[in-house]
Amino acid sequence: MSRVTDELRGHLDRMLRDPLRLAVTLAVLVLVVGFAGVLKPLKSRIDGGRDTLHATSELAEMLQDIVVLEEEAEAYRERLQVGGELVDWQDYVLQALHQADCTLVGMEKGSVKRVEDFRLVELPVIVRGDYVGLREFVDQLERGPRLLRIDHLSIEKSDGLLLRCTIRGLASATWDRIPGAEDDDA
Repeated sequence: MSRVTDELRGHLDRMLRDPLRLAVTLAVLVLVVGFAGVLKPLKSRIDGGRDTLHATSELAEMLQDIVVLEEEAEAYRERLQVGGELVDWQDYVLQALHQADCTLVGMEKGSVKRVEDFRLVELPVIVRGDYVGLREFVDQLERGPRLLRIDHLSIEKSDGLLLRCTIRGLASATWDRIPGAEDDDA
């Protein structure tokens, strides 16, 4: 151990006597201390800042998406506020038939079901008319004040054209006021 200590002392003596070696050694020492003491913590702070910036950017994008979705939902809100009683939907279909100059051949009783906070009305109908009248009937339903979709649509020739479809409507409502409605949540 004393030999190593003696060699280290000899090396330090030579460095202290040679100003160029001393300057180089001090410069290297300052760089090592600077890197370890300043640059490394600074780099970790920069990396943390980048992570925060990335997370904030993603959050900003999600908030932008929420704003767009809320604006789009507003367009449907009025259409959802229309009544969800089965008789209201039957009257709505009859009005569309009258405006389109078509004839109702058949309308099943239909059903009202709970889907989350909404009423889903299903109403199978059979309508007779010419092509222009049937197109006008479908147009009246889809462009009207209610939110609906026409499913299982088929057209056949039979003393004019016969349109068979199921009208599925969605309305916002308080569930307690739907007499005889089925509960899909059970």
